[in-house]
Amino acid sequence: MSVETFGVVTTGGAASEADISLTGAALPSRQLDLRVWTTVTEAQTAESQPPGTPALIALDGVSRALHVRIHEAEDGVALADVDTGVFGTGDTLLEAMQDLRDALQAHLAVLSEEDALAPSLQSQLEILRNYFNIR
Repeated sequence: MSVETFGVVTTGGAASEADISLTGAALPSRQLDLRVWTTVTEAQTAESQPPGTPALIALDGVSRALHVRIHEAEDGVALADVDTGVFGTGDTLLEAMQDLRDALQAHLAVLSEEDALAPSLQSQLEILRNYFNIR
């Protein structure tokens, strides 16, 4: 077994003009509500874990916290939703969160329009419907 610790990020008002860095930050920004969660997973080596910093995020309009991987670079931030593979990008964490929400909604719309889906895409559609409380 391994223990994985990750942050929970929620938007807390208007976006800050300054970049918000989660990794290595001593204190969270006033614009974010940051909590730490720990989960116990099956044994994994560092090589088998996906890249990026694990986190839980809460997005406006999404019914539950999402398990994501945060990828920070000099030119911005990317968030990848672990359950669907959908990602969002932005210059700041808040922009990446908004882009991720928009990308999830767009992916839901595309999948919902299809009459027949492969099993993996049907699974993604069910996950996305759950995210947005659509039955």
